[in-house]
Amino acid sequence: MLHVSMVGHAFAEVDATLITIDDAALVCWSAAGEEPVARYGLEQVLSVQLVQPLVAEPEPASSRSSPEHPNAFRRWTPEQEAAVVDAYRRGETFDQIAAAAGRRVGGVRARLIALGVIEPDPTDRLRFPVSAPDRGAAAPGGAETVREAG
Repeated sequence: MLHVSMVGHAFAEVDATLITIDDAALVCWSAAGEEPVARYGLEQVLSVQLVQPLVAEPEPASSRSSPEHPNAFRRWTPEQEAAVVDAYRRGETFDQIAAAAGRRVGGVRARLIALGVIEPDPTDRLRFPVSAPDRGAAAPGGAETVREAG
């Protein structure tokens, strides 16, 4: 919601999420609309104030996620990866790590394998090529790196 103050003590409350300036006019747009919701001549506008702070909409959950695994199938952030690696190195179980991360055990194992922290079991169903971890190098966040042969 925007508060548009205009010359002569006039004002308008506008439900808009975007403001543009086109042809000497302040144009207000809603998030869903293709047409502007308001247009004011720049010579009449004194100020525009955000009345309700915009809150970033949460990333839509995958239909495959669940209340006990709210982060399942979402992209991993570097912070999440570091937390999982640290928990693994502290000796926490995969069940404990998965619960803390809001992910499934298979997702945690796959991420640790992709980061080169653990080696895959023959029963792991992976969708990416894996080479043996390079035990000598450490990646940012303490994870070991994987080097491709070649």
